[in-house]
Amino acid sequence: RDRHFHLTFWRPLMESDEQAKKQLIEFESLLTQYYDPAQDQHSKLQIEQTLSQINSHADAWQYACFFFSNSTNPYVLFFATTICENVVKERWNALPNEAKSQLRYFLLSYLHQNQKSLPSFVITKIAKVCVDIGKVEWPHNYPDFLNNILALVQNSDSTNLGLLLLKLVTEEFSSSENLPSKRKKELINQLYENLPNVLGLLEHLLKESLQLLQSNSPPPNWEAICLPIFNILTQMFSWVPLNKYLKPELITILLQFMERGDDETSVQALGCLNEILGKNYIPPNFYDFLLEILRHVFSLLVRITSSNEGVRTFDENLVTKLIHFISVFVSVHVGWVVNKSTIPLSDFVLLLFKFSMGLVSTENFISCLEIWDTFLDFLHSNRSETLMLQLKDGLIALSVELMKKIEFSYNGAFLSQLSLKRQEQTGQSEYDDYVSQCIEIVAGVAQEYPNEVLSFLYPLFVSQIHNFSLIGAHLSLSQSRGVVEYFLRDMSSTVQVVGRLVDHFLSDFYTCYPTALLLLHNLLHVNTLALSLRLYSYSPSGINLQTQVLSALSTYTVWLERLQSHALTEAAMVEGKENGTATETLGKLPEGANGYEEVSNVLKRVIESVVPLFLDSSVPLEVSEAASSTVLALSKLQPILHSPQFSSFLVASYLNSPFPRTVKSNIFKTIAHALLTTPGTGEEIQRRSAQFSEVFGILVSDFVNLSKDPSAQQALNQKDVMEKISETLEVMSSIYSHFRTMSRKEKSPLLQVVPVASVQFYFQGYINNPQMILSVLKFYDSLFDSLLIELGPSTSLDIIKTFSGLFSTEHLNQLLQSQEETHQNVLRTYTLFSSTHN
Repeated sequence: RDRHFHLTFWRPLMESDEQAKKQLIEFESLLTQYYDPAQDQHSKLQIEQTLSQINSHADAWQYACFFFSNSTNPYVLFFATTICENVVKERWNALPNEAKSQLRYFLLSYLHQNQKSLPSFVITKIAKVCVDIGKVEWPHNYPDFLNNILALVQNSDSTNLGLLLLKLVTEEFSSSENLPSKRKKELINQLYENLPNVLGLLEHLLKESLQLLQSNSPPPNWEAICLPIFNILTQMFSWVPLNKYLKPELITILLQFMERGDDETSVQALGCLNEILGKNYIPPNFYDFLLEILRHVFSLLVRITSSNEGVRTFDENLVTKLIHFISVFVSVHVGWVVNKSTIPLSDFVLLLFKFSMGLVSTENFISCLEIWDTFLDFLHSNRSETLMLQLKDGLIALSVELMKKIEFSYNGAFLSQLSLKRQEQTGQSEYDDYVSQCIEIVAGVAQEYPNEVLSFLYPLFVSQIHNFSLIGAHLSLSQSRGVVEYFLRDMSSTVQVVGRLVDHFLSDFYTCYPTALLLLHNLLHVNTLALSLRLYSYSPSGINLQTQVLSALSTYTVWLERLQSHALTEAAMVEGKENGTATETLGKLPEGANGYEEVSNVLKRVIESVVPLFLDSSVPLEVSEAASSTVLALSKLQPILHSPQFSSFLVASYLNSPFPRTVKSNIFKTIAHALLTTPGTGEEIQRRSAQFSEVFGILVSDFVNLSKDPSAQQALNQKDVMEKISETLEVMSSIYSHFRTMSRKEKSPLLQVVPVASVQFYFQGYINNPQMILSVLKFYDSLFDSLLIELGPSTSLDIIKTFSGLFSTEHLNQLLQSQEETHQNVLRTYTLFSSTHN
C-alpha cells in the first residue's frame, strides 16, 4: 500500500487539484501514523522510505509549497520545512534562479500571511530557512532581503515576525561557521553598512514603548516587542564595534528600562548593559556616560533597599544581572567614582551595603562579596586618609554584619542550606567557601582599621568562649547534638577569623597589642579545652574546630616574632644605656608586659598540649597534621625548648608516631630547628650538631643498613620495604627544602649526614621501577636545590655522572615510548633536573 501511494502520489499532484488534495489527506494520515508511538517499527521504516523519496525529489520544493498552501496538519508542515531546509543546505545551487526567487518569496509571504495561525515551532523553522537563504544569496542575488525584514518590523501587524527574523540574522550571520572566510567577512561588512538603520529602528520601537509605559498606557503586546529587541541587541553588542555604531540615546533608553526594575524588560535591559560594559565601551562624552550609569544604578538600588520586602520583591534574574553590572562597573570605573562623580562614594557604599545584606540567594551573596573584595583592593592600592575616614563607619558595619552572616545564632536558616560535602578539586564544601569569603572581606577591612575590627571581634570571641566552657555537659545528650554542632561551627568560624587577622595586628602593633594578646590567650584556652574534651572524636565539626584552633596558633607566629623582636631590642637598649651606646627608639608595651616571658609561656603551653597528639593513634589525621604544623611554626621562635629532654621526646614521637610521613616530616623539621637554628656558644653549637647527627642517624638507620646488606637486592621489591624507603626519601627531601634559605653555617650539619652512597644504591636498584625512581629523583632535586654549594663540585659531578650512566639512551627511549603517567613523570623530572643542574 505504501509503495502504491508513493507511485501515484507524484504524477497527478500538479495535474488535478482535487486528486492532489485527496492524496494530501492520505499523506496527512500517513504522517500521523508515523508519529504515533503505538506504530510498529516495520511500518515506520516503510513510511521513512516514502518520506526520503519525496524529500530527495528534484522538485521537492514545489511540493513543500503545496503542503504549506493546502494543509494545516502540524506533521505535514514540519515535513515541508524539513524539505526546504534540505533544499537550501544541499541542492540550492542546482536550482534555477527563477525557482530560488519563487521559493524565497513564497516562504516570506506565507509566514507573513499565516503568522497568527501557525504553530510557533513551524514559524521558527521557516524563519530559519528564510535566513539561511539570505546567508547564501544576500546581497547580490537577494538585495532586498534585509529591507524586507525591516519592513516587517516596522509594520505593527508583523513586528514580532520581523524581530524573530532579525534575531536569527544577528545570530546566524555573526557565526556562519560553515561559510568560507571570504563570504563570512562579506556578510559582516554588509551588516555593518545596515547597522545604523537597524539600531535606529530598534531604538525607535523601545523609545515608543517606554513613552507609553511612562504615560501608563502601554499597548497589550509591548513586552512581546521589547524582549526580542533586547535579545537582538545583546547578541549584536557581542560582535559589533560599539564605539562606531552605538549611540548614547540608546544607552539612555536601556538605563531607563533597567531602572524600572519590576518586570522582565528590566532584566533583559540589564543584560544589554552588561554586554556594553564588558566590551569596555568608551563613548565621546565618557564621564557623562559614567555619571548617567551611576545615577540610574543608584536610583535602582534606592528602590530595592527602600522596599518593605527588600530584594525579595524583585525578580531574581534582575538581581543577578544587577550584581554582575555593578561588579563590572566597580572593577573598571571605581577610580572615576572616587575622583569625578558628583554622587558621594560613601552614599554608594551605604546603598551597596544595604543591598548586599538583603540578598537571599547564596550565589548572589557570594558574587556581591566579590564586588566588596574588588572595592577593598582598590582602597588598599589607592589609599587616601580622607577617603578612609569617610568610609570607616560603613566598612566597619559591613564587617560586623558579615560576622553575623557566618554565625548560626544569627543566620542559621541560611547557613543550614549550605552543603557540607567537600569538593574533590578543592577539599572545601559550599559552607566552607561561604565562610572563607566572608572572612576575607572582614580581613580586607581589618587591613585598614585593625584596632576597630579587634574591638568588636574580641567581645564576640569572649562570649563564645564562655558558652564553649559549658559545652561539655551537652556532648553526651542526643537531644543537644544539633545545638552543639551549630555552636562548634560558629566557634570554628570565629577562630578562623582570628587566625586570618593576625597579620593585620602588626601594622599598628602597639595599639593592638592588649587585645591581640587577649585573643591569643583565649585561643590557647579553647585549644586546651577542646583537647581535654576530645572534640575531634565527637564529629567532623569537632575536628574542624580543633584544626582551626591549631592553624590560628600557627599564624600567630608572626605576631610572636614581632613581640620577641621587641623584647630582644628592649634588652639591647637597656644594655646600650648602661654602656652609653643606645641609639634606637622603641614603642611601648603596657606597663608590666614582658614580651620574652609571653613568648616562652605560649611555646610551653602549646607544646605541652599538642605534642602528645603525635603518639595517639585515635587522633584524626587532619588534627595530627595541624598539630605538627603548629609545633613546626612555633619552633622558629626563640627561646625554643631545645633541651636534650625535649629533643629526645620529639625523637621518640617521630619513631613511635602512628601517623604518615607528613606528620613525621614536620616533627623532624621541628627537631632540626631546635638543634640547628638556636644561637649559642661554640660548645653548645657543637653539642647540638652532634645530637642532630645522632637523631638523623636514627631517621635513616634502616635506610642505610639495608643498602649495606649483601642480600638487600632480594628485599627491594617487597611492598613494606619500598614504602619505608620512599617515606625516608620524602622526609629527607622535605627537610632539605625546608632549610634551603638558612645560612651555610646552619645548613652545614645537614651536609654531614646526607647518605649519598645509600641513595645511589637505591637509584641503581630501582632503575626499572618508575615510582621509586621518581622518589629518588625528587630527593636529588631538593638536595641540589638546597645544598648544591655545600656539596661541592666533586660530589655533585659524581651524582650527575651516575645519572647519565643509569639513564642510558635505551632506557630514555623506553620512557619516551611509554604512555603510562608514572613513566612520563619520571621523564619530565629527569629532564628538568638535567637542564637545571648540568
